[in-house]
Amino acid sequence: MFIEYNKFTILTYFILGITITFAGRRWIYGSLILLLSASILLQRNTLDTVYLVKYSNITQIVPISAFVLLIVTSLYVLKKSNVDSERINSGRKLFSVVFLLLSIIYSIVKEHNKLNPAFNTQISRYVSTLLFMVFLWSVGFTSDNQAILQGKYDELEDNIRRF
Repeated sequence: MFIEYNKFTILTYFILGITITFAGRRWIYGSLILLLSASILLQRNTLDTVYLVKYSNITQIVPISAFVLLIVTSLYVLKKSNVDSERINSGRKLFSVVFLLLSIIYSIVKEHNKLNPAFNTQISRYVSTLLFMVFLWSVGFTSDNQAILQGKYDELEDNIRRF
């Protein structure tokens, strides 16, 4: 599974979201990461409560939706970002996408090699989360992240008003 429902993942995304939101002043992107952290916490509490386990398939929609929204938003920011030097910009984009791909590939390989003792260790549960966190960090601190998302938000808000 791409999302691990454990305390480490919740805490990691929460700290990353707070850091990007307040230290980086990327309000929209940081809020999306905090939404992902909150939805994973909701799912974790659903799985831990005996009476709510039967609803876990329904509540799993929220973290998966937040995860997909965050990936799509991140890729949109990478596509639209412009830095003064095109060479530096393409290097940053490549760096970000490589960590996203590594996270996804590691999750798939771990899922299909459950019998391999290397994937049954405690630390192997956190590798995918850490790789994805590096991806989020690199996109979160892109110089024009807030401007790109604010422009898209204003465009969507204008379209909703016209509707």
